[in-house]
Amino acid sequence: MEYQRVILELMERVAELEERVTFLENIGVDMKKKAKPIRGTYTSEVIDYIKNSIESAKKKGMNSITLISGNVQKNVGLKNRLPLVCNAMRKCMDEKSEIIFETPSGQSSTLTIKWNF
Repeated sequence: MEYQRVILELMERVAELEERVTFLENIGVDMKKKAKPIRGTYTSEVIDYIKNSIESAKKKGMNSITLISGNVQKNVGLKNRLPLVCNAMRKCMDEKSEIIFETPSGQSSTLTIKWNF
């Protein structure tokens, strides 16, 4: 069999992987643990999404926009962050905004807020 060729190929692959690991270590990537986002990043992402949705609706000539917390969470790409999403939605409310639907906890995927403009 071609044991020598197979061994050489494996040694080349190992060398390439070692180079990649060294590179990642040098740029500060921890291979074992995913880096936590900067505090407040998710909230600002949700707020930006809401503001962009409102601006987009205004540009289209709409009089209002209604957002549901579960859809906002999904569209921003978050999971298990409903309290954060609900709080961010409330932060974006103004005097013309109204809560259409809310559960007793106020932190569900069905929180529905309408922004009138």
